[in-house]
Amino acid sequence: MMPFFSLVRFALAFLNTGVVEGNTSYVRGSSFHDCFNTGIGVFGTDNLTVEDNVVHHTVGPSIRVAGKCNSVLRNLAVYSISIHTYDGRQEKSNIHWPGAIEVHEAFDVILINNTVAGSERFGYKLDGEKCTDYPLGISTGNEVHGAWHGVHLHYVEGLPGCAMLYGFLIWKNYDYGIFTYCESSVIVDHVIAVDNTVGMFPNVWGPPAKSHRTADKYFILRHSLIVGTSPNYDCAEDSIIPYARQPYGGIGAKTAPGGTLTLKCSFLCRPCNVAPEM
Repeated sequence: MMPFFSLVRFALAFLNTGVVEGNTSYVRGSSFHDCFNTGIGVFGTDNLTVEDNVVHHTVGPSIRVAGKCNSVLRNLAVYSISIHTYDGRQEKSNIHWPGAIEVHEAFDVILINNTVAGSERFGYKLDGEKCTDYPLGISTGNEVHGAWHGVHLHYVEGLPGCAMLYGFLIWKNYDYGIFTYCESSVIVDHVIAVDNTVGMFPNVWGPPAKSHRTADKYFILRHSLIVGTSPNYDCAEDSIIPYARQPYGGIGAKTAPGGTLTLKCSFLCRPCNVAPEM
């Protein structure tokens, strides 16, 4: 459990309140603006509903949820800023990269119809849902654009055995639409990924090589659509490097054949401003 002093700057925090009975507590239809830390935080609290809220301009996550059986429904998270580059900083070595909506510390969370519009690190930071729950849809209808990684499943995250990412709309994210680097197998189902530099970058690892053990693991992609460059992609406008991204190298721009990083067009797709063959 997080210490209290790390939460005191949250705009709203539920801390060790136990199980919510019925509608005795909820966060509904509220707006949070210009927060200098997380907008909504839920810790040590179970069965809480966070729905129909707008969280704009936070330093760190817009919404961060732990606990059990909490519901995050129809929220809009806009412009989640990273502390690494906030207010002129250029901290390349800080390993904590926040998500606009973070539910990776939660158990049996319900995540439905939320939207992330702009994040200087991740859109959603999560564990995924149980593959055996299919097709319950406890995580579906979520959208993200304008993040570095749209959906991020980190190497210390994931669920035992298999984690599923279901029902995401992921578009115009600067590095990856979906990035996974977890020890569990992964299923990606009913996902639409459009105009991301890399649509999906799946990694599954373990057991450690030095253990001399083996394991049967897999990555499955099904019922999904990946579009490298859509007709609405603007090579000049969409190649602008965000301020928070400038201190970092690596990927982050699509390039046309023979082009440079200032032209954000995929070599796998037609060059910009060239009509497709009929």
